[in-house]
Amino acid sequence: MLRPILFIGLGGAGGKTLRAIKQQLHQDLTAKGYDAGIPTAWQFLHIDTPTVQDGATFPAPMLTADEYYSVTRPGITLQDITNRVENLCPPTEIQKMLAGWSTEFVPIVINQGAAQIRAIGRLALVADLRNTFDVIQRAISKMLSPDAFLELQAVASTFGIQLEETTPQVFIISSLGGGSGSGMFTDVAELVKRATNDSWGSQAISLLYTPEVFRGLGVMGKFIPMNSLGAMNELIAGEGTGISLSTEILYNKSGIQLGSEDSQTTFGSRSNILVGSGSVEMDDFVFSFGTTFAEAIVKGATSQFLLNLISTHNAQSRISSDDAELATGVSSFDDKSVSGPQKLFPLWINPFLIDSMLNQIGQSKLDVQTWEMFWEGRRARPLTESIPLDAETRRSMIAGWFIAPLFGMRKL
Repeated sequence: MLRPILFIGLGGAGGKTLRAIKQQLHQDLTAKGYDAGIPTAWQFLHIDTPTVQDGATFPAPMLTADEYYSVTRPGITLQDITNRVENLCPPTEIQKMLAGWSTEFVPIVINQGAAQIRAIGRLALVADLRNTFDVIQRAISKMLSPDAFLELQAVASTFGIQLEETTPQVFIISSLGGGSGSGMFTDVAELVKRATNDSWGSQAISLLYTPEVFRGLGVMGKFIPMNSLGAMNELIAGEGTGISLSTEILYNKSGIQLGSEDSQTTFGSRSNILVGSGSVEMDDFVFSFGTTFAEAIVKGATSQFLLNLISTHNAQSRISSDDAELATGVSSFDDKSVSGPQKLFPLWINPFLIDSMLNQIGQSKLDVQTWEMFWEGRRARPLTESIPLDAETRRSMIAGWFIAPLFGMRKL
């Protein structure tokens, strides 16, 4: 079925995916004789750190100016961003907000990118949190306008598909191991939850590219496995951990209130689907994935497209599918159009995720200096949101540490 959709692409890979989706949707609509363009009910929003869209050689048109939003401004520096975040609250609370994840000064031009450092990507977003929230709200308003619904009805009629589902869906598309997107995707999911009073805001699905997609970058992508490991710890923690006090301070100081039921026990997207590549170059793979996704949308088969990703992962521990070489992991996906939730195998059996991480860990351990720097800037959230254990398991481990000596069971 067709439904209103908000596509949010984060970082370079996320933005390119949106461009591929939009181009294919436009081609499919035109081929069916629908010449009114992309319906307003399908909104595209690319959020990134560069002040200008990059990826000029990617084989899909750039998004329009109102579909691209940069969390930085021309001339702004990383120090400016850090100062802006620190100024959100009194000096006595800075430690609570930034301890453990904020990075030291790095000599980069922030409005050209986050230099594959997740902590910098998140800092840039947090410094601009309220403006980004407003941009997301505007996109949602467009998606839900009366004219948007009429346009979507016309598209459904053109394709001979019933328009039974009017509840919107949000897709957040990003790399798992880059700098900007990887540092932003969890907070963006939280902003979506608070940009609407409706429950669908808490049902966002993140599609995250694994390190193998970027294998062709060679040395230029050497930080991607470390970033991915940091991101995965946060994803797993988010399955059973609520927003921490330090994150709540950041949001409240930006005028964004927490308090939804989902945020009390979890954070981030409702479902996170990992997308891995076997051997295709990054741009080719991203283009293929975006094109395939768009084709599923106009066929009213979005749910089945996602379930195919999940079933591929369930069927094989090593992916050999020819269907754009896709793999998945984490959580589940279900809605009214499918039979029920699809349970995934444990995340870490996904070879597209773990192989590159293990290789990078092995290389880093050979050199003390690189091993010491392994985690620098890779964690982008407070400690309690970065430990890949649910709250009950953490409490049990802490309790066990203190109780064990009573039974002579603790040894150092």
